[in-house]
Amino acid sequence: MEAVKDARHKVVLYQNHNEKRLRYPDLFISATPSIDSPLYWDTEVVKLKELLTALDADKAISNVSREKAPFTTIVECFEQFFHVKLGKATEVKRTISDRKFSMTSYLDSLANELNQSKNQSQK
Repeated sequence: MEAVKDARHKVVLYQNHNEKRLRYPDLFISATPSIDSPLYWDTEVVKLKELLTALDADKAISNVSREKAPFTTIVECFEQFFHVKLGKATEVKRTISDRKFSMTSYLDSLANELNQSKNQSQK
């Protein structure tokens, strides 16, 4: 019986919150300015997910304090910068870690493209 009361209480809280969102939308607008980027991600979204997962594993992206940036922040920034939806950060990583074969198929293809480009320019 206590669980039912808790559930009802949560429903009422969510309803009140949503009513406030509708009544006062300005209060729910992010204070962080969005990135006005002219760039778009024009290939498969899963490729960007793989790239971001690799950058995170390498600790290649830091925050203002020069500490490893949280993966959620990395995902949100790249979504804004490239005008693409990636989903929740945990799902982004899971998409890559759940692969049956190679976790680096896109990175491997990038390396191949780069090497071929170098070989062709040397001819």
